[in-house]
Amino acid sequence: MKPAAFFGYIQNNLIEVFNLRFFPILLASLAMLVLSAAGSLAEGEQGADAVGRSPAEDPSCNYVNRSYEKTYRSERLSFVVHELAQEGQLRRRLDVRFFGKVVFQRGEPDEKWRSWEMKERPSVFWNSGPVFNDCRFLREEGDGSSKLMVYSSAWKREQYRALMTVWISKDDGRFVKARRDFDPAAPRVKQFRTASVIDIFEYDGNKIVEPRLLGF
Repeated sequence: MKPAAFFGYIQNNLIEVFNLRFFPILLASLAMLVLSAAGSLAEGEQGADAVGRSPAEDPSCNYVNRSYEKTYRSERLSFVVHELAQEGQLRRRLDVRFFGKVVFQRGEPDEKWRSWEMKERPSVFWNSGPVFNDCRFLREEGDGSSKLMVYSSAWKREQYRALMTVWISKDDGRFVKARRDFDPAAPRVKQFRTASVIDIFEYDGNKIVEPRLLGF
């Protein structure tokens, strides 16, 4: 995707979802969360290297970037953003579901579902640059088929900054869980009432129900 076409895409999508109450959350989550082209820049831009990495990527984040792209290429995908309270409890804050090109989102616990069409899935790039930088492998968790690769990363989208820890399935290479600890020196998404949030991902089509089938 050429830069001019990419920025035109961003402008069009901003117009589509400008009035969404939780649009800022989506910027901070996409996982998370949303509005750029999954992998198209990394794989299609001239000058990319032999493994498809754009020259603008941080080389240390190759594994995380490829996993992020694979996550958002899933035909059916959902993730729930949880606020992490000081006592360690998780509070559901945002439910996001992808069905092909249609995205549904609902603020928890009692907001109404909203939906829109997304022409392309999220990318590892935003107009402020790469989303992930300074990635470091921390450890391997679990055993057998449930092994997880744990990485840390400096995460950013626009003015938002966080230290991100991500758990990636060693089996299929997709995100299982991601925690963002927001930088206290940078702006935070207003709808998040805690300094840390955790995104939990789901890919099982039998567990991801399209909201309009529930009366949306």
